[in-house]
Amino acid sequence: MSKPSDEFDRVQSELSGIGKDIRRWKADAAKDKAGDEQQISQQIHSRVQELNKLKDEYEKIVLDEIHRLETNNGRQDDILRVENLLPPDTIKRRQKDRKRLQKKQQSSREHQFNALEGVQGITCQRKIHALMDHRGQGDTFCYHPRLNCAVPFSEGEEVYLTEKMDGTTMQATNDGIYKRFERTKKSKKWHEQSEDMRYRLERIDLSNRSHKYIARAIDRYLPLFKNIPNGTCIYFEAIDPSIGTRFQNLEGFDSIYVFDSTRDGDFVPFGQTVELCQTLGLPCVAYSKMILSLSSIIETLSRSSLHYTAISNALLEGYVVRSINTSDSAKIRVDDIPKIKDTGTETR
Repeated sequence: MSKPSDEFDRVQSELSGIGKDIRRWKADAAKDKAGDEQQISQQIHSRVQELNKLKDEYEKIVLDEIHRLETNNGRQDDILRVENLLPPDTIKRRQKDRKRLQKKQQSSREHQFNALEGVQGITCQRKIHALMDHRGQGDTFCYHPRLNCAVPFSEGEEVYLTEKMDGTTMQATNDGIYKRFERTKKSKKWHEQSEDMRYRLERIDLSNRSHKYIARAIDRYLPLFKNIPNGTCIYFEAIDPSIGTRFQNLEGFDSIYVFDSTRDGDFVPFGQTVELCQTLGLPCVAYSKMILSLSSIIETLSRSSLHYTAISNALLEGYVVRSINTSDSAKIRVDDIPKIKDTGTETR
């Protein structure tokens, strides 16, 4: 990229110097309450008028520099910094033009983007059953401290215990990012329906501002997604302070955590997902191997202020128990513990 002209460097130095003087005087005036406020105010006003007059005079030189940056694909931050040297009215006009162009581009992208492209053949994220047995609905709903007969786990078998993340569930292949959406509102029979009946899968346009937090969370991993093998889909949680409430105090933190994967439409054992993450360089949910003991898990989740391994200042949602040899899994959350009705742990 070509360098700024000597003339612009001189203009930038002169305008920036006056701006610093004005900011310094304002700061001094705020500190010195006993000073002559009227005199200081007049000095600042005079200096501001001088600055605006020079901005009018140097407008063409500054616009030429902006044109140089835009022509050479300069960083937007650099362009906006130079734009601040323009007269106030010119800045407002450029901001309006920029917003108008962004809306036009967004409308064009939305018109061209096909949310169903690439969806066929991709398995939608499955429902994970509860680890504990449960009964009732609504006010009568409760858990029992025994294993749910709907999940193929037994006390004493070796399993993976993974941390359950609480972000936005997403899916990715090497040619797209996908998200599931509910087809209908939840009802009494909703939980009895298959995933295909409950959900639809759509490809996500990351340039759409409605997905800006998801885009921010996965942006640095997009090049790695290109290396996902053909026929493979990964499932992950997108984490960002603006996604949900669990991570809202993590200013500046965003990431993804992979927890599942399919090959040719079939879910694979968790160990293979771990190996895939290691190969691709993608972050995986925290996990460990354990001998399954429901009472031990309940005792752990009963403790106060459990935190994520990788995010030490965010409260843990719960765990997912995963089979060593199959793709079977079951979940148990911190919020489930107060809903346990009886205290005696039964096994099967």
